[in-house]
Amino acid sequence: MVSVKSSSTGSAAGTTIRVLSYNMLADCYTRPQYFPYVSPGNLAFFNRAKKVVAELKSTMADIICLQEVDHFADFYWKELTNLGYDVYYNNKGHGRYDGIVVGLIKDKFQLFGSPAEEVRYDELKPKHLYPEFFQGYIGQIVACRHIASDTVILVGNTHLWAMGSEDTRFGQTALLTHRLSEAAAKYGAVYGKIPAVVVCGDMNSLPGGVAFRRFYNIPTGYAGWKGPDYENIAEFEAQYPHALMLRSAYEEYNKVDTTKAVTHSEVERLAKGHPTYTNFTESFQGCLDYIFYDSRYRPQNDPS
Repeated sequence: MVSVKSSSTGSAAGTTIRVLSYNMLADCYTRPQYFPYVSPGNLAFFNRAKKVVAELKSTMADIICLQEVDHFADFYWKELTNLGYDVYYNNKGHGRYDGIVVGLIKDKFQLFGSPAEEVRYDELKPKHLYPEFFQGYIGQIVACRHIASDTVILVGNTHLWAMGSEDTRFGQTALLTHRLSEAAAKYGAVYGKIPAVVVCGDMNSLPGGVAFRRFYNIPTGYAGWKGPDYENIAEFEAQYPHALMLRSAYEEYNKVDTTKAVTHSEVERLAKGHPTYTNFTESFQGCLDYIFYDSRYRPQNDPS
């Protein structure tokens, strides 16, 4: 979770908004063989889900972005509504039981425009026939107005495909940031100024990777590379440009020593600033989850 504060002047000056991103671990993925180190009782949905709701209640972030949400209709919709959120859910489709959710505190935000715009990554499939594009991984965009500051905010939320190539994740990220950039231009024309943007999610991509670079709008350097991991990246970069100015809330989580003789590239410095892990299991530890925010704003305190 991170608090983001406006660094501008005017009605938004001094406004602080707390944002939380959380992969809920869908019940449909909690097979005991995946988690041999967890007792069956702790994996049981209603036992675990009540603890997750208690955690959300303890933070009461203004904006929540959730991934791997199942039991939405029969559990989470009521629980999140009772906490005071307006919630917007998009199912992954393709036979999957889970989806993603954006929640906005009701008395602080007003929906600006239509409900959540769904970004389906499988629309890339006609030209780029990777099996991963058929897996139902999606993004969503919710446009809202922060009532107290009269600021329009675009909230992006996503869950990228875990097992696919970097090429796949870059394509998904390219489409999401392109749609966010288009939405910013559209709502900016209506509102009279460019909306603020925050993008959260389980990116399944390590700091410094091509998906990571895409959010920062840093060229990948892979133009012309061949092979299944990189062959389409240059085309994705050209086909799906974006004009967003994003920073990661976690880029200064670790202090990077820049006084030593060893120099870091900008990407290396940004990557090293991120947490060692946001995902920790017996077989894998790494930073896969991110909150990117509009660079006109700034994070408050250390993100947790």
